[in-house]
Amino acid sequence: MPPNKIQLVSTGETFRAIFISDLHCGNKKERLELLHDVYEYAIKHLIHLIINTGDVLENTYSLPPRQLKQKTIEGQINSLIRNHPYAPEITNLVLYGNHDHRALIDQNIDVASIIEQERYDLVSLGYGEAFVQTKDDEIALQHNIGNTRHTPLPTGAKLIFKGHSHKMKYNLKKGQAVINVPALSDATPENYEYPHSKGFLDVEITFKDDQKMDKVYIKQFVIEKQLTIASEFTLALRRKNYPQ
Repeated sequence: MPPNKIQLVSTGETFRAIFISDLHCGNKKERLELLHDVYEYAIKHLIHLIINTGDVLENTYSLPPRQLKQKTIEGQINSLIRNHPYAPEITNLVLYGNHDHRALIDQNIDVASIIEQERYDLVSLGYGEAFVQTKDDEIALQHNIGNTRHTPLPTGAKLIFKGHSHKMKYNLKKGQAVINVPALSDATPENYEYPHSKGFLDVEITFKDDQKMDKVYIKQFVIEKQLTIASEFTLALRRKNYPQ
């Protein structure tokens, strides 16, 4: 099945959105209350779009029950629907990850469809990979749902946002800018020696006259006792070796 694609109507000169990832609702280390900080920031800065790059739920397949706050998929879904903030001016685009997808494989529970039916503001982009088209260009979203450690990057995409790693990092490789979105939970992968920083990304993209992406400005925010900027950088997307 080809990845889902959604087209956004953008009338301004820039595209701006907040990127979050890895809520792991149902894990005892979930931090759903941090979503209120995200919404407060979005409303204050007139940002109307939040993009979630996956692992919305914890699921039950990888942890013993004692580490689960809700011990069933149904309980985790209900908790997310009940506790996820809502604001009429904010839409969430949600790509679902491996923890979410496993419910479909193991229990035939389509987490993405159920949540979207109950919360119209949480728009499903399906599982694993999707594209967001704005003006005459595309942003790729990705979250590993397979058994392999590394998923091939979307062909031809010059700007890719990925969930799954829990840590914010970026690299420029073979004409592709790949940004890993930080987790918004305390759930830490087993192979991490140190805890990751919880937070989100404020992303603004500018376009050239041909309506193709030109530059992307990224602010990484960390939420600890207060909201702070951890890093801030600009990536140029018009290099000759980038896909056009």
